[in-house]
Amino acid sequence: MPTFDLLPTWKPASQAQQLAINSFAELLCFGGSAGTYKTEFLLVDTLRDADKPSFNGVILRTSFPELEGKIIPRARDLFSGIAIYNDTKHIWKFASGATLKFAHLENDKAVYAHQGSEYSYIGFDESTHRTEFQIRYMLSRLRSTDPSIFPRCRMATNPGGPGHKLHQHIFLGGACPHCQTPVRLAGELYKDATWLSDKKEINMTTQYIFGVWDPNGLLPDYGKQLMMQSGSLAKALLAGCWRSFEGQYYDIWEPRRNPRPMVVPRAMIGDQYWWTHWVGADYGFSGSSAAAYLFAMSPDGIVYCLDEKIMQHRDVENWAKDVYERFCAKKDDQDEPRSVAAMFLSPDCWNDRGDYRPLAGQLNEKLEKHGIGFSKARNDRAGGAMLIYTMLQNGLLVIADTCKVIQESLESRIHDPDEPEKVLKVIGDPLDDAFDGFRYGVYSYQYPANKPLALRINEATAREFAKKTDMAPTMAFIKQQNMLAEEPEDNGPVFTGGSYARHRRLQRKGNMLGGRE
Repeated sequence: MPTFDLLPTWKPASQAQQLAINSFAELLCFGGSAGTYKTEFLLVDTLRDADKPSFNGVILRTSFPELEGKIIPRARDLFSGIAIYNDTKHIWKFASGATLKFAHLENDKAVYAHQGSEYSYIGFDESTHRTEFQIRYMLSRLRSTDPSIFPRCRMATNPGGPGHKLHQHIFLGGACPHCQTPVRLAGELYKDATWLSDKKEINMTTQYIFGVWDPNGLLPDYGKQLMMQSGSLAKALLAGCWRSFEGQYYDIWEPRRNPRPMVVPRAMIGDQYWWTHWVGADYGFSGSSAAAYLFAMSPDGIVYCLDEKIMQHRDVENWAKDVYERFCAKKDDQDEPRSVAAMFLSPDCWNDRGDYRPLAGQLNEKLEKHGIGFSKARNDRAGGAMLIYTMLQNGLLVIADTCKVIQESLESRIHDPDEPEKVLKVIGDPLDDAFDGFRYGVYSYQYPANKPLALRINEATAREFAKKTDMAPTMAFIKQQNMLAEEPEDNGPVFTGGSYARHRRLQRKGNMLGGRE
């Protein structure tokens, strides 16, 4: 265990805290439940090198009031007598000349205040409230010319926040150590972690320390305060669960719910080509992902998400081609191609970006030859998010198990703290782009399919012949005539392009059965 000559009487308050103090990972996350002394760990860990004149550390939170409410008072308790605090600059200066600064990052732009800085220690308190951009940028400031100093980044957090999925990806391999089979073991040192957005190597050793509140520890009654919270928040704070967490938007998310599961095996959906299909898509800009989703509505009004296509750095022409071939083109194992009624695209694709035509126009130019094209999606962020919530809760929205990305996205979305009815927008998060494409699809099209007339006539006549009576042929003919007389020729959804032509062919088949052609 590292020695702390500046604070010889201090002792770790928990086993997890001691493991974190002992760590030699370059990038460490001390996460899990509340009441495990994570913030205190950030302060004490700086003392490992505070006897060295060139040590320069920084501890960050979202706002300065957050620092004043918790970190600064605890720092006064720990550092009083071994360092002097400058209330104006918010810097502790130790006798060696080492410094520890308190700062805040309220948004992505705030990182540029640290441009040119050199930190040998970076601590993020409630680090899941940081975006990937903020963390990556600050790590570019982590260095030291003193070989006796161990440059390191320390993160302390409960589950939840804009960086929730980022942390889960880097330190846990996407799993939850509380309720899932581990992918990356807590306490183990790893050398192959990647960033969530672009999967580039982090090139730092990483480690996760799983802290769980101990009823026999220094805060035996703290559990009562945690258990009184709402369901998902209590589970996050008490058990350190990374699948139910503070601020979780879809706190009803339960993929294998019984009855009415939210996620089902793709083969069990039993979708037919004549069901109404449509596409929701978000073409990401500035390095974001392009995400497209194929939906279908069954005759009983259940919306199924059948397929997803997620791409990065894909040019307009090839992206349009990929979406068409994946969702719309007739496959070898299909008797008929799907009836794609509409395709909805993020509204920003209609913006004038200064070139000769909007991106939506370029996409539709590539799709025009197939008789289809994108329409502008509805962009009510609150309405779309809440509709998805209600439909999932009521069993009216079901996702195929092959759509892995949207499952991760829905589970990890959080409330916008300024407008809680909305999902927080996280720039640069590929799961955010996936959610937007999915939201556009769910919110922009809500019309059930009518089974083609020809199929319904065939089914009705088959039922009559199945009775095996002498009157079966006559009754089948009468049934056909009645159905044709009762239903106008233009019945059914209006499809675009080739789908519309298929619809007319089916009508003609129905007319021929009735002797009208």
